[in-house]
Amino acid sequence: MSNENFLDLSEERNKVGFRTVRERLLTGGGLDTNKDAIIRPDNNTVLGVVTRSHDVLPYANIMDWMVNSFMDMNMPFDLKESVLVGGGKSLYQEYVSPDFEIDSPDANGKISPLVVVNASYNGSYLHIHFGVYRWSSTSSTLTGNVIDSITVRYKSSIFGSSISSEIKNRLDKFTEVSAVFRKLADESFEDYLWDTIKQKDLNFTFKKKMLLDLAAKGCVDIEKDSFVNANLVEEDPKDIITINGDMNAWEFYTNLMYIATHEMRSVSARLSSYNGISKVFNV
Repeated sequence: MSNENFLDLSEERNKVGFRTVRERLLTGGGLDTNKDAIIRPDNNTVLGVVTRSHDVLPYANIMDWMVNSFMDMNMPFDLKESVLVGGGKSLYQEYVSPDFEIDSPDANGKISPLVVVNASYNGSYLHIHFGVYRWSSTSSTLTGNVIDSITVRYKSSIFGSSISSEIKNRLDKFTEVSAVFRKLADESFEDYLWDTIKQKDLNFTFKKKMLLDLAAKGCVDIEKDSFVNANLVEEDPKDIITINGDMNAWEFYTNLMYIATHEMRSVSARLSSYNGISKVFNV
């Protein structure tokens, strides 16, 4: 498996390892608010406002903790994506394990576990999500219904222990994910289409791209004026969308994976799309 799509850990660690300072916040009258501003001096960005007792976990330390936990499992995960949002207000990273293959009906390439790390300087929790990565289309999605996310409260003491056992427990559940995938290959996409349109975690842009893709494949016809947000929300979608062709639910699922990964412009929109897809397919 080529590593050309993976990021260099040292380079990415340097990017997220910027210095931060805490400054006390005072009222206009000079009174202490018992809150601090977390500031990134190199770009003069306020990354968050936290209580005085709040532990700040530098992104570089979080990254080291995750990589070391992977090493403790003797299961290498490579860094596929690392994004600093809002000048560093939040961090989004995706790790993929190329040596771990998930059984699936995918005829075009293998599926591997995905670990998504979502951190911020303003929040109280570090979120670790689990999902799947499809090599043939370099696209991802979460598996939140079958495999729980890990939520870790921000305490500097977490760096004294490994999270490898927690990660391994989640990876062991991928046998259940495989069973769901096999089931999708024997089902039609139609019921999943209606559920996708109704799913509130999927925004209108996502649904529009999905329907245009299905129309291009000859699977649906869409009324000319149906791409008004209110129509998809307030009307019965079966009144404005006609099923013309068929595809199995697995193919539909992988098409949605591609849209979420490659056509959602922001990290927040992508995560919301991943969550929505997970709920629709109960995976």
